Amino acid sequence: MVYSGVTDRDGHEWFATDRGLIRYDDTTGKWLSLVTRGALSRVRATTLLATGDGPVWVGSLGDGILRWQLSKDKLETYDKLGGTSPHNHELALCQDSLGSVWAGTAGGGLSEWRKYRFERVAQGNVTTQVVAA
Repeated sequence: MVYSGVTDRDGHEWFATDRGLIRYDDTTGKWLSLVTRGALSRVRATTLLATGDGPVWVGSLGDGILRWQLSKDKLETYDKLGGTSPHNHELALCQDSLGSVWAGTAGGGLSEWRKYRFERVAQGNVTTQVVAA
């Protein structure tokens, strides 16, 4: 099952599936399974976001948010355990017109990317703990 799909700025197609994260490279015509790469080997990807500045963001069930910086082939993890995300169950990722990245969670409300971490939006501004797209 495919949960989400995006196209990055280089034209690669990314898919969050029940078998992990996969990428299609239309220049080579090949599929690349990313489930065997480090932290991605255990990730249950649910939502994807490709931003104009290059990174592909991966929301997961239980593993927080991952950011893959393609130009550096660098994978970063933001999760509750490391204190860089208020919740580990991500249902939605989006980017607003000002470039801010937002995460909707299953039980942790809404959070915004601010200086190398996701910070929860004050509860008074959000009336539910579940935010999905």
